[in-house]
Amino acid sequence: MEARLLKTRPLHAIFSDATISRAARNLFDAVPRPIQALCSTFLSALSRSSSHQELLQAFSSIHRKGADVPSGCIPLVFKSCALTASSCQGRQVHSHALVRGLLRDVFVLTALVDFYAKNGDMESAVSVFEEMPVKDPIPINCLITGYSKSGDVDKARKLFDGMERRTSASWNSMIACYAHGGEFREALTLFDRMLSEGARPNAITITSVFSICAKSGDLDTGKRVRALIGEEELQNVIVHTALMEMYVKCHAIDDARREFDWMSQRDVVAWSTMIAGYAQNGRPLESLELFERMKETDCRPNEVTLVGVLSACAQLGSDELVEQIGNYAENQRLPLTSYLGSALIDMYTRCGHVGRAWSVFSRMEQKGVITWNSMIRGLAMNGFAEDAISLYEKMVENGVQPNEITFVALLAACTHAGLVDQGMAFFEEMKREHHVSPQVEHCACIVDLLCKSGKLWEAYKFICDMEVKPNAVIWTTLLSSCRVHADVELAKLAASKLLAMEPDNSSIYVLLSNIYADAGLWGDVREIRDLMRSKNVQKLSAYSWIKLDAESSVFGRNTKHSIHWASCTRQQTNSFTYIGKSSQDVISRNEFLQDQLEVGDILEKHGLKCVFAFDAASRARGVAIRFNPRNGRSLLPYAADSTIFLDGEPKDPLLKPITKVMLTVCAMTVVVAVLLKEGKMPEWLKGTKLGNLKFPPWVLACMVIVFMRLRKRTRDVMKKIGWSS
Repeated sequence: MEARLLKTRPLHAIFSDATISRAARNLFDAVPRPIQALCSTFLSALSRSSSHQELLQAFSSIHRKGADVPSGCIPLVFKSCALTASSCQGRQVHSHALVRGLLRDVFVLTALVDFYAKNGDMESAVSVFEEMPVKDPIPINCLITGYSKSGDVDKARKLFDGMERRTSASWNSMIACYAHGGEFREALTLFDRMLSEGARPNAITITSVFSICAKSGDLDTGKRVRALIGEEELQNVIVHTALMEMYVKCHAIDDARREFDWMSQRDVVAWSTMIAGYAQNGRPLESLELFERMKETDCRPNEVTLVGVLSACAQLGSDELVEQIGNYAENQRLPLTSYLGSALIDMYTRCGHVGRAWSVFSRMEQKGVITWNSMIRGLAMNGFAEDAISLYEKMVENGVQPNEITFVALLAACTHAGLVDQGMAFFEEMKREHHVSPQVEHCACIVDLLCKSGKLWEAYKFICDMEVKPNAVIWTTLLSSCRVHADVELAKLAASKLLAMEPDNSSIYVLLSNIYADAGLWGDVREIRDLMRSKNVQKLSAYSWIKLDAESSVFGRNTKHSIHWASCTRQQTNSFTYIGKSSQDVISRNEFLQDQLEVGDILEKHGLKCVFAFDAASRARGVAIRFNPRNGRSLLPYAADSTIFLDGEPKDPLLKPITKVMLTVCAMTVVVAVLLKEGKMPEWLKGTKLGNLKFPPWVLACMVIVFMRLRKRTRDVMKKIGWSS
């Protein structure tokens, strides 16, 4: 019966299909003792469909029925053992092949070497390799890959150098070995040697090199490799996507977009790479625009795409966008994996929607450490320190091992709440119970915690005793706190450390200058300003953006035109409250009028020449404004139970030195001309050259230029006094 079925080929047609149905598998199981041809067809179909676990079960079933598996299928069995990490079963198959005398087959031996190498048993892999009569490049490549996974690059290189004939796969294996060990420079050097020896790189080689350039930030080499490959290689979507990823990681986002636009066919990976690339490079508006374009195509967004979009929304902080994208992501019927769920939680918490974040967290069935970290961090950044600590305790109770990111979020929660003792206790618990070595991020949290509690010198001692080298963030935290607590002596120490690390960072000079100004040390202020000029250090301009009426506007000090988002009036109340990144950055209305230094810093920070505060009742439409200066997002609450709205106009570089000179010349000329006309020229002025000064045309030209620059402001003044309609 079985032979007749095979002869008419119905079983063969069923089993040779790429995907085998359950009925076909039941039919095979019903055969008492399948012949080798049927076994070969069935096992090959399972291998093609990547059903490796079922292939191993079928092999065991065939063996129990007393049938012999064809020798050509033994490599498929070893491959499935390697991919499923079935070490025990692989050794049993090895014994089976030995009993049947199949170890003289080069294909069986090669598959056996690959099995042992992928399972990390390099001793057995080398033993089998040495028994091979012919040292083919393929098993050598398997050994190189195995040494790469075990971290033994030297043995891999020794094997590679001993090869008489190297294929493209050999070069790829060795390049990947260096990349896996983090030796990116050696990997690129080997690629150059490959080219010099006339070996032709294939798509796998090019993809690996682009990946190495992305990880090492080597944009120049990446561009050189881009120039080497032709259009044929670029037709490969995987290669082209790897090229885009390299540009993204090297912050050449415009080059990545150019390659993206050049692609004739784009899969979901290419779209996701570009969308996430914009978000990673601080250009969320372009990320969302590209996502809207993607939705117009036949390409359906996947989990990676949505994570990039959610990251862009988190940066913008727009309530409308958060609502729109959040609903879209949750309605896509994608499984709420740890990756996607964590991105949703991160977006909601960054925009202040803690309730929705908690709803996502509660619905997730599988919560990995990334998910717990996202929720703890979100609670911490929104001021729910006690809830963050309680969630951490629940995390430990559920058997989830906290990692270094967990403790960064936990220490940040203690910092926001001022829980000094508990923060220090968590720091010790991290080292003692969870064996997490303190990183610079943990130390930065402790320094911030001590500084906010006023223990500046204790923080300085902690920095000096740190196991890791303090970075600029830690010293900046200490320096900023020195201004809050008016500690000039410690500020000098912190600034000296900072300037040694970042001599061209303008914020250090500005902050130290402000500390001196607060202490009334105006001589030191002038020295700092002179030092900045001598080193040609210029203060960087901050920028912010606001979304209003579905349109996002970006503004900053370098904006060339005035921007008004809404008609508003100066709020006539007894208090004007501005809360910036620090909760201590509060300024009252009186200080706004009298203390121009403090307010000047805030206006300078946002690149504004004036600000207006008003509530929802002062205009028909109320839109909560979330600022995004370069040092972090700031929420602007107003009074106890209402929302503050901020409107402003970017600074106009009106009173530049040349403008001042022009105004002075015009004023002097007009005064002299009027005195001459009225005959009231003082005697002392008649004897000077100014007494003979006329009203030349070039002065009129200067006056016209100045008036044109002042035309908007002049028009506003004329309206106020009733000279203009």
